[in-house]
Amino acid sequence: MMESKRKRKERGITLIALVITIIVLLILAGVSIAMLTGQNGILTQAQNAKNETEKASVIEQARLDILEKQTEKNGTTIYKENLKDILDKYFEGVTDDFTLDTKLQTKPEYGDYQIPVSEIYNGELKDKPKTAGEVLVPNESEGTSPYVQYNGMLCRVLYNDETHGLQIVTADNGVVPDVTLGYDDDKVTANDFSYDGSLSLTENFKKAAVSYNNAVDNLNEIARGYMDENAIDARCLGSKATLKDGKFEVDTSGMFTGTESYLETYKWNGKFKDEDTNYEEDVAQIIELSLYGTSGYTWLASRYVYSNSDNTSFCLRILGGASVGGGYHLCNVDSAKGSDSYSGDFSFRPVFLLSSDILIIGGDGSSDNPYLIE
Repeated sequence: MMESKRKRKERGITLIALVITIIVLLILAGVSIAMLTGQNGILTQAQNAKNETEKASVIEQARLDILEKQTEKNGTTIYKENLKDILDKYFEGVTDDFTLDTKLQTKPEYGDYQIPVSEIYNGELKDKPKTAGEVLVPNESEGTSPYVQYNGMLCRVLYNDETHGLQIVTADNGVVPDVTLGYDDDKVTANDFSYDGSLSLTENFKKAAVSYNNAVDNLNEIARGYMDENAIDARCLGSKATLKDGKFEVDTSGMFTGTESYLETYKWNGKFKDEDTNYEEDVAQIIELSLYGTSGYTWLASRYVYSNSDNTSFCLRILGGASVGGGYHLCNVDSAKGSDSYSGDFSFRPVFLLSSDILIIGGDGSSDNPYLIE
């Protein structure tokens, strides 16, 4: 009897132990599940860490793109338009009027996050300036042209079209120093001339001849000396205004050889460059836009030849006010075998070819507040 009770007691203890064990396991399971999936659970924390890493990666990629854009011109400026292009790469529905406080929704491939612009970029939001091609446009119907500051010189817009590109010219006489044209000993070599010393051919004639032949090249070379990094090319007013291969056309005027008796008299191996009409297009535009200057004469890189029974004058054209003079002669040859060389000193107005993509960063185009280029 006692043994039977003892067995029943042992069986009871086993059942209670089992129940307790199950309860303990359930508690442990609940705790484990809570630790894994609760608000501060391991899985939740792991997911949060993954999300933060993914979000930080998007921010970092966008920041790197911004930095690359800022360093394209070795500066720190990035315009709102450029910033939007970068944000469009990572976020959906970026509007033009976004601010630093605007929250952006990432594209699905970059997760599901809302990120304020300020976490990506916290500088000033600047609108991109307009380009020179958009702003520097002469108004031929009104005969006006905007002012622009270029390389320390006040200039006016001369052309802005497909044929000529964007060209500006110094605003008036006296913006740059006057230029003296005449014979240059450095331009005369023994190979240029051959003559019999018994004949009356003077050094004066040789110098004058070479001076005339090189005059246009010299003026255009002087113009290029006033260029800075914003200019594609430069020339003197009155030379060819049209473009070839993105730059000004080279001087291709013909050659004037004179008469056989003239050549025989001087035994000269060289040839004079003939007159040309390069000046006509520039002068027409100068007059159209009232850009001809206030006083004095200005060199035009275009030749003029005058001849009669007594002499032949080889000249370079000059612009006086709104009209073109016949020209200032650098070399004169008369029928009596005499010759003269001359040296002229006149105003000089270089013309600059600019890229239409240069940005306008200030000014309103008036003479007191000219447009400023980047």
